[in-house]
Amino acid sequence: MTGLPTSLEVLKVARGKWVKKENIILRLKENGSKYSISDLKGVDLFRLDEGAKEDESMVLVDMKGREIGGFICEKLCSGKRAFITVKKDGIFTKKSEGKVWAAATLDQPPDRPGNSCQIYLHNPPILTEEFDPEKTEPSLTVEGDVVLKEYDVLAKDGSGQTVKVARGLHDLSEMEGVKMNLAVDKGNVYYLQVGQNIDIAFLVLCAHAMDQMFYDKDYD
Repeated sequence: MTGLPTSLEVLKVARGKWVKKENIILRLKENGSKYSISDLKGVDLFRLDEGAKEDESMVLVDMKGREIGGFICEKLCSGKRAFITVKKDGIFTKKSEGKVWAAATLDQPPDRPGNSCQIYLHNPPILTEEFDPEKTEPSLTVEGDVVLKEYDVLAKDGSGQTVKVARGLHDLSEMEGVKMNLAVDKGNVYYLQVGQNIDIAFLVLCAHAMDQMFYDKDYD
């Protein structure tokens, strides 16, 4: 796990607060909502709340209640797709009202096998209806299995080399120097390790968006 040599901030409303100089491991809940996201020391960093019910969107807030970003899954595409949403003029626009601004798109085309996807970053943000994977290149690639929580998030560094910037995993027991609270870490808990200089709030939203993208009630 290396991260990147320079900052990758996607949710710019936070002004760099969630881009860390060191690796961090977060505790997440699969398909979670209305819960706090903490580090391994038990420090709460974010809360994931429900957004507009008619859109089935979710919103990430900091522990002071300030909205950072959100996500919404697209149900009318041929593959699987979710958008990382941001405010426009201080307002989260509802998809039911016709316009949603996206800072990133997670996309799995119908011909891509497995439970993985590619992530397209939009700077500046675009309307969700403007996204066209034929006209842009992905910035990040998710390899592995999102459903099993065994996946890596890959990016290109400044020299064009592929580096691992994050990963999702169920079991921390093989990670040296990591202490787990086994009394708490059970059930649908999994972990997101994020490398240096990466927007951790953004990747928290991506992790939960992928949970929804690849959710199958038969897995329950």
